Amino acid sequence: MSKICILLAALGLPTAVVAQTAQTAPALPETAPAAWSTEWTVKVAPVLGGNRAEASPFPVGDEIVDDSDLSLSAALTRNFSSGVSLTFTPAAIYSPNQFDPDEPASALSFGTQLKGPIGETNGLLNRLSWVASATLRAEFDGSFEAHVRTGRTFGLGLVFSNTGAPECSAAASPGCRPDDVISYTITPELQWLESSADAQDLFNPRLGVSLRLSLFYFEAAAERRLYDSLLAPDGDQRADSRFSATAGVNLTEAMKRAFRTPPELTLRLGARWTAVSSNDPDAESDRVYLAPELTWKQEF
Repeated sequence: MSKICILLAALGLPTAVVAQTAQTAPALPETAPAAWSTEWTVKVAPVLGGNRAEASPFPVGDEIVDDSDLSLSAALTRNFSSGVSLTFTPAAIYSPNQFDPDEPASALSFGTQLKGPIGETNGLLNRLSWVASATLRAEFDGSFEAHVRTGRTFGLGLVFSNTGAPECSAAASPGCRPDDVISYTITPELQWLESSADAQDLFNPRLGVSLRLSLFYFEAAAERRLYDSLLAPDGDQRADSRFSATAGVNLTEAMKRAFRTPPELTLRLGARWTAVSSNDPDAESDRVYLAPELTWKQEF
């Protein structure tokens, strides 16, 4: 170092600055943590159907089963460098029951989900993640009027998914055709529900499957509800097996072309089947629905 300083002095260059620079490297700027992302969702789902055992193929009057919902929700998400994500989901749900003899009902909920990668597997399902969740839900009669009960749901599960991109556009991926895009997810999960109404406490193993191919989608779920204290007519603890399947088409692009709707608005039209098998005969059902879904999503 002394030889370098002598040489620089002979050339008339400052030596103090060079010596200091050689001893101390400039600090690299720290990478700022990722900011929170927010997505607001308004969903209108006028789901109307009836029991498959009814004689009329188009239920009317008291035969109509109304599972319609109007909901407003938000998703506040923070992604960390480790690949773990944290999401908070407050929501308000209103079920008008306009075509059902039941009174209108409503609910407020607040969910928390923590999700992280486990690794990659071979084959078609090559993404594996773990997920843990907790949701607090308060249910009311009417439009957020008399409080009925409060429940806490805890979940622990896995998410198996493929690497197929859910979106395909010529601008984002030249040469990509929408018909070539397929995405699917399998989610086994264990859930525990604790309710202020003790009879509603239960353990719920659940399996969900979703599939999307171009404009078409398919969603299905199977679960086994094992109640802690609720009894069936024969005196055994009540146990329900619940199944649901929805298939339909995404009409968003057709709606954009016909009405020039904004990209935040999506429309899906599907048919849904639900069934409940139980050791309580009064709880059993077998129903079909028409299940349109209009959604507005806005990211911030």
